[in-house]
Amino acid sequence: MEWSPLEFCLIPLNILRSAGLSCGFKVQFFFGALAITSVFGQPLKVKVKSPYAVLMDANSGKVLYSKRGDAQTYPASTTKIATLLYVVELLDGKFDDECLATSDLLKKVTGKQKIESDYAFPAYYLQPDGTSFNICSNEKLPIEALLYGIILTSGNDASNVVANHLGGTIPHFMDAFNAYLKHIGCRQTHFANPHGLHYPTHKTTACELAKITREALKHPIIRKILNTVEFQRPKTNKQPPIDIINSNRLLKPGKFYYPHAIGGKTGYTDAAGNCLVAIANNGDRELIAVIFKAPEGRQNYRDAITLFDAGFSEKLQSRPLYKQKETNFVREVGHSNQRLKATIKEDVFLSYYPSEEPKIETQLVFNELVAPIKKGERVGEILVKNEWGKLIINVPIFSKVNVKETLFFKLLRFFTILKLIWLLLLVLGVIGGALLIRRSRACQISQED
Repeated sequence: MEWSPLEFCLIPLNILRSAGLSCGFKVQFFFGALAITSVFGQPLKVKVKSPYAVLMDANSGKVLYSKRGDAQTYPASTTKIATLLYVVELLDGKFDDECLATSDLLKKVTGKQKIESDYAFPAYYLQPDGTSFNICSNEKLPIEALLYGIILTSGNDASNVVANHLGGTIPHFMDAFNAYLKHIGCRQTHFANPHGLHYPTHKTTACELAKITREALKHPIIRKILNTVEFQRPKTNKQPPIDIINSNRLLKPGKFYYPHAIGGKTGYTDAAGNCLVAIANNGDRELIAVIFKAPEGRQNYRDAITLFDAGFSEKLQSRPLYKQKETNFVREVGHSNQRLKATIKEDVFLSYYPSEEPKIETQLVFNELVAPIKKGERVGEILVKNEWGKLIINVPIFSKVNVKETLFFKLLRFFTILKLIWLLLLVLGVIGGALLIRRSRACQISQED
């Protein structure tokens, strides 16, 4: 089967099947490109008890499983992963700052007082029963230690101190923080404080927090903090050094220890229930699980493990996209009345996990083609891109035939070469003549002397 560039964009599916494109793909055509959506993709078969749950592939960003993943809800202290991301972005590798914990950053009111006041208190106010890094008024702490405190002990106080230090005030920090989250595509996320203590407008979705976590994992320092089990809080102007332990049970020996876990963040408030963001890597695949409002004590851990086990049990699939023996592209060529016939040198396969339904677009791109063209010469390429426009496969295509020039263009090229030779000889003659004249005049001057 021969395809011209335009025909390539208009071929019906049954022809594509016979011409080498795997019949497991649904095809949509556009001028100059071929969009292909796999129909081999299969939803991840798994059940969890929590009402909000998402499993995402950290590398591709594909959502493998979603249960009310786009519904807004309260995230509790899993908020702190987003806070950590934004703070690390602001610090840009500079972690030498020292932060002062003024008393106004450590003010506390009970949850009951907040409700009775109809949340008239500032959203960042702490609660007596909230988790903390045990910061004292007017204590000075290095910002890097505070980042460990935000994650390992879920320090609400540490979150306030860092936010105030970088934003000037916590409200100013939150304005810029929310603008940043919108900038990275989180349209359903709005945070009222940097720690996650309950506030009516403090909401996100499981999908968006998974997206935020994926963004956070691009930073080595965040990976290191999330994966740290034990950290020594340094000596300060107010307190001696003390060891702190990560509250994430997936990382520690015990009932919920998960060998592939590499980090995460827990969370709880009465309104949010038991929440968890967890990351696991089995060496082949890295996954992010987000669980909100788990119905009972440790169900957030059980559901995360269930999702991870389901994701890691999938086997990588490989499907033929183009078959070398059946793929042939045809194109008109300048300076020739022959048509170019081109092909690929080997079969092209697309690899993916069953729950990650590939959505791809292929583009056939030819070089500027002018005869003569030799058999085996590279004449273009097939570009395969994912749904975000990222190039995932680049396949060179080669001429199957020698494409000769027409007699007219052969003669034209011959006479063009003769013309160039004539011009070169003319220029050399002029230069030689000028040199002879100059030499002759020099001899005459010498004889007169």
